[in-house]
Amino acid sequence: MTKLPFKEYTVMNNTLIQKLGCADVYRTYVLLLIADKSTLTTDTTIEELASFVGESKSNYKGNRKTKSFNDKLRDTGEVTIQEKNSGRKDRTWTDYIFSQLLMEITEELTGSSTIHITILWI
Repeated sequence: MTKLPFKEYTVMNNTLIQKLGCADVYRTYVLLLIADKSTLTTDTTIEELASFVGESKSNYKGNRKTKSFNDKLRDTGEVTIQEKNSGRKDRTWTDYIFSQLLMEITEELTGSSTIHITILWI
């Protein structure tokens, strides 16, 4: 069995959830699971993403009525997408770079173990 490159958990910015439809939120969540934990960057291809999600890559393309998955991500303002030319006409790479976050975890010792988490997007 092939081991998928997923982390055990990930975080997602609420803005992404609010601005994307359900299918695109799921696709984005899978991208975040694949992304590097420290940089929140991945160079996953649409073909790979579609395979992980169990879809056809045609679901990620836009048409006259809808935008492509990449265009929807760009429109959120939370993801930078950089196309990299491979020098070949049949191959390009795409870097998905998600907004970084600062997470502050503090523990209050007031007789009970309560952990407060503050997440700040930068």
